[in-house]
Amino acid sequence: MSSSLRCWRTRVRSNWANDGEPFFFFYQTVFKRIRQRLPFTRFERELLTELNVAPAQLHPNSWAFIRAFSILCGYFGHTPSIDIFLHFVEAKSPRNNQWVSLSG
Repeated sequence: MSSSLRCWRTRVRSNWANDGEPFFFFYQTVFKRIRQRLPFTRFERELLTELNVAPAQLHPNSWAFIRAFSILCGYFGHTPSIDIFLHFVEAKSPRNNQWVSLSG
């Protein structure tokens, strides 16, 4: 498996799962190349809720759309909005248990 597709087991909270630590799998490239950070911002959490997907269900390129939108909003001094984001980007539903992808 190439290093860009290696999964990381990432802790979320401290009171769930069999070993006492809940987790979700996340692709390493999202942290290294897109520079996604945990915990997720309010915008990212609300977007995941709106799309009804887990973080690992989004294609890494989709995280780049989200990150770029957040950076652009910050540059112009605006708070990222789900309504505005979804005006420019649409979610493509998965087929055969594939990733959910966002496209412009």
